[in-house]
Amino acid sequence: MRRRKQARGFFDISRQLELALDWVGTYQDNEQLCDRLVSWMVHICLVQFRLDVISAVKAELKAEEQEEALRGERGLSYEYLNEIMSGGCYLMLGNKTEFKQVSDLRHFLFDFDDGLAREHWEDRPFRVLYRRARTGIRIRNRQYKQMFQARLWEWLYKYH
Repeated sequence: MRRRKQARGFFDISRQLELALDWVGTYQDNEQLCDRLVSWMVHICLVQFRLDVISAVKAELKAEEQEEALRGERGLSYEYLNEIMSGGCYLMLGNKTEFKQVSDLRHFLFDFDDGLAREHWEDRPFRVLYRRARTGIRIRNRQYKQMFQARLWEWLYKYH
């Protein structure tokens, strides 16, 4: 009961993803429509990613910024995080960081079936949605799998 709002939100987003996947399978001959559906699926995955990251640091958010931040509408830029965090946002660098390249963090957060233990991040909703989107696209229409991957990475780097 404590997390009923989060669970309901996840199932709404999950249903949107399933609908988009069904439409990609149905309208696979219409490239323009499928291009937009792939963009929608990427957007769905990234919104859930933002929601999961923001909910992980919810205790650190300014009270007046919490409601807006928990809608997941804005990208996770340094400026935005610095604006909404009560203690500000700090960048980590140096030899003590686990991820030396941004791409290493991306692979850690999104990849699956690679044998790595992700403890707190393994069963996050954004990973479930991402896995479902990749699997669904591969099953319904392989040609859009590369488009989905490329667009997700592009938008992840561009807006986060």
